[in-house]
Amino acid sequence: MEIKIKINNSFSLKDKRKVTKSIIDYARNNLKISAAELSNNEIRNIAHMGFVTISNDNDTAKSVLEDLERRIENNYPVETIDYYIERI
Repeated sequence: MEIKIKINNSFSLKDKRKVTKSIIDYARNNLKISAAELSNNEIRNIAHMGFVTISNDNDTAKSVLEDLERRIENNYPVETIDYYIERI
């Protein structure tokens, strides 16, 4: 899954890193999925992140990623600009 978010009340790269690090740490530690910031590294209020999970059941993998997207939207001071899930 790739997601692009606008981080509300982010006035510096330090503010942005607090949010993105929290999201990435949650994904890695609680959901056991790979996560990274992909681009827009120098824009203080926009983050583009990628998340990857592997499963033998497409529905399970999709559900985990959709749950993560909802958690990001509901538990962080962000607005989703765009996201998509790609199955390979």
